[in-house]
Amino acid sequence: MAHPILLQDWITARGNTGATIVSQQESSYADLKGYLDVAIHLQVADFSASSNLDIQTSPTKEEGFFRTMLGFPISSAAVFFGVSRYASAAIPLTRWVRWQLTGVGVPPVLTFRIWLVGNPACSVRSPDDLLPDWTGDRSLGRVPRQLEAGAQHGRSPGAGLAPRVGTGRRRQ
Repeated sequence: MAHPILLQDWITARGNTGATIVSQQESSYADLKGYLDVAIHLQVADFSASSNLDIQTSPTKEEGFFRTMLGFPISSAAVFFGVSRYASAAIPLTRWVRWQLTGVGVPPVLTFRIWLVGNPACSVRSPDDLLPDWTGDRSLGRVPRQLEAGAQHGRSPGAGLAPRVGTGRRRQ
């Protein structure tokens, strides 16, 4: 099952005359550890000049490791969609995802929002999903609920589960 992740809520990003590249703040990077594929839904509400918005990925948060996974040339206010599939991507999805805006000749100004839809590597959310229904720890281990229920009534766990064997005499 896919999971929606808000990479960036509505924002207006502005470059200045000295720099035509604007990157997402490190504290807002999306952590996609455990995901294989990602779909990107980019909504552009306003722009001032042609620019490129790149979706980048990296195994760490260090600047030098980020590589462009998907790029969107922006020349109009529109909705853009892209998909990065692990099996066929030139740059596959790694742990961290961010956006980077680059102006084409002039400082960029862009108002946009980005949603990601991540496809997990496995449908199991945690190793506990593979285990039966357990209650809390019992000193050296855990006891299944069905066995614990018998012990609450003064019986040993599992008591009453075996068929009763009669004496062979009928009651009258």
